[in-house]
Amino acid sequence: MRFYSSILIIVLFLVFCVPNVFAQNFTNEPNITIGIDPKDPEPGESITATLTSYETNLDLARITWSHNGKTKSGYGEAQFVTKTGNDETKSEVIIATIILSDGQQIQKQIIVNPASFDITWEAINTKYPPYYKGKKLPIRENSIRVAIISPNNTMGATSYTWTRNGSNIKNKAGNTKPYIDFTNTEIDKKEVIDVTIVNKEKSSSRNITIPFTNPKIIFYEYNPLNGLNLGNIITDSVLGYENIISILAIPMGYNNLSKNLINWELSNTSVANQKNPYLLSFGAPDEKGKVNLSVNIENAKTLYQEARGVLELIF
Repeated sequence: MRFYSSILIIVLFLVFCVPNVFAQNFTNEPNITIGIDPKDPEPGESITATLTSYETNLDLARITWSHNGKTKSGYGEAQFVTKTGNDETKSEVIIATIILSDGQQIQKQIIVNPASFDITWEAINTKYPPYYKGKKLPIRENSIRVAIISPNNTMGATSYTWTRNGSNIKNKAGNTKPYIDFTNTEIDKKEVIDVTIVNKEKSSSRNITIPFTNPKIIFYEYNPLNGLNLGNIITDSVLGYENIISILAIPMGYNNLSKNLINWELSNTSVANQKNPYLLSFGAPDEKGKVNLSVNIENAKTLYQEARGVLELIF
């Protein structure tokens, strides 16, 4: 009888006492995330660290922050403004110690890798006017180069990891080169490029979105004696030509590795291609008046590299 009484006492103890023990030792930790803005700061840049949770009320929690010797404490202090150090060779840690209203203590931390580098881009293998000094903007189906700009190469990177539109892309030149080349397809209306620079155990990232412009044709005056007049871009109307008029059409942004189809028209009449298909020479009309000139240039191997240029010439 005593045996059964002992068993009963043990069972009652397990039912009423043990669950409380387990509840104290195995309480589920609420999901709390930590992030920084900007995500990839430069050395000496001001950043904001933020705690976020949809499972617990952080307004009732006592939160203590620490970073590079700077601290901040208080109830509901879910944000912390600090500044990165100037040594980009070292990683930094922002720590948040959270004491919830039920006494549970949670610690969150995030690693910060300040780095002074940026990304630049431009179209490559493209047609542009001679001595053009501006940025070569890509049009659809262009070849593009994305490159790292790092003052004095201070990053000392050992490798680069590239992502294009969410998918990994390999660098044909090797992962130790600070640039990557690729060709836009007719499917991609924009290019989103991410790069992660790895230096030993430290890594930093940047991303850019590359927009596309429309193909364009610009006209220059050409003189048989003096050659191309790069200072005179012909726009809507032209006055005072000599007896023979020569106009050079340059398609901006077209892939120069492909052959273009070029069709000229004078007053709605097709003109056969001459020796230089981009250069049209014709005689001035006998009487003063207006002549409409147009040219259509199309890259035969693409869908989107086509444009039409129109001039109204007044004599």
